[in-house]
Amino acid sequence: MSHPASEKLLVVNADDYGYTASVSEGIRLAHRQGIVSSTSVMMTMPAAVSELGRLKTETPTLGVGVHLTVTEGRPYRLPRFWEAKVLARELAEVDGQELRAEWQAQIEALLATGLPLTHLDSHHHAAYRHAKALAVLFDLARTYRVPVRNPYPIGDSRADALAGAFSESGVRHPQRFVDVFDKPPFAAALSTALAALPVGLTEIMCHPGLVDDELRKASPSRAGARAEELAVLVDPAARQALERFGIRLVSFAGSPSPVACPPLARP
Repeated sequence: MSHPASEKLLVVNADDYGYTASVSEGIRLAHRQGIVSSTSVMMTMPAAVSELGRLKTETPTLGVGVHLTVTEGRPYRLPRFWEAKVLARELAEVDGQELRAEWQAQIEALLATGLPLTHLDSHHHAAYRHAKALAVLFDLARTYRVPVRNPYPIGDSRADALAGAFSESGVRHPQRFVDVFDKPPFAAALSTALAALPVGLTEIMCHPGLVDDELRKASPSRAGARAEELAVLVDPAARQALERFGIRLVSFAGSPSPVACPPLARP
């Protein structure tokens, strides 16, 4: 993940691919018509594998990572998942090798589809909620030779606390992380973030999606926000802002978007 020091590079990563068919369709739309350059797949969800087939044919230039989860969907190796509100406690108690086996199974499920793996991150930031989980994330990133998300903005006390761990791990990650969709108005927040984007590699996290009855049932409190994020991401103003501020979209693989990411050699 080395880049010219003088460039403004941006990964716009859409989380939760596979959460529902409508979320997945919205992410593909946000890549084809908007500024999303990467996505993270929830391999534990029923829609994940079939929607990855669509991704292959409809958006082959989209970077694809795994959204490692222990809170939603069907586990591969663990006996059960947990509610997000008790994550820190449960992660403290789980066996590290069992957690690694679960997350590795999620990664292997993606690779079994034939898609290359560009990065790793985690649902509900689970990998960053306990030192044990973070160690597993770093170990898997080294095993599969991919970068990871650093999920806290510069200046956040949590980012300061993780700085040493990231440095010692030797694992690649974007220098900066921005969550412009944490509260509305989303369009103004994105515009401000792009105008202020510094030289180097930044990740913007987003959660776009098309809304249908399945999504309303699965996530009633967040369905509307997903539609709003999608509208901002496909608005021509977003692409125009990238051009105005000299920002180049890339995937976590370091490739300009849209281009195909190179295949990953399996460990």
